[in-house]
Amino acid sequence: MMNLTLSTIAQKVGKKVIGGTGQEKFKDISIDSRTLEPSDLFVALKGPYNDGHDYLKDAMEKGAVAFVVEKKIPINKPYILVEDSYKFLDQLSTYQREVFNGKVIGLTGSNGKTTTKEIIYSLLEKEGCHKTKGNKNNHIGVPLTLASLTNRLKYAVIEIGTNS
Repeated sequence: MMNLTLSTIAQKVGKKVIGGTGQEKFKDISIDSRTLEPSDLFVALKGPYNDGHDYLKDAMEKGAVAFVVEKKIPINKPYILVEDSYKFLDQLSTYQREVFNGKVIGLTGSNGKTTTKEIIYSLLEKEGCHKTKGNKNNHIGVPLTLASLTNRLKYAVIEIGTNS
């Protein structure tokens, strides 16, 4: 993640930080409390089967520094209240892409995206490269990948899936 404070991110999406100073910094963004690392920003996404808001306590216990939520929460940590967490990810990833100074390589197609991504990454890794994790190439994975770009990198290899 670029060196941004919570208040900077809130400002970029037209929101305010509730609780905390707004100067909190985070290492990465997590949408899954099971894989959250200490100092991550936890974004509670509502899906067809799960609601990230049900896992706020787990995320806090694992060390989330702050939260992005769609409803007010009784938690003693800073958070950004948004109408739509998916839209927040899109807005944040758009901002991060705009300020990223490196080259972005986007891969689309029906077959071979993940293999091609891994080959390109292996060639550019020593130069400073970031890539889509696994094959997380959907409407959640692509914004998460873009949101984690830093200007310490020269390249980003982004796998983009398509729907019929």
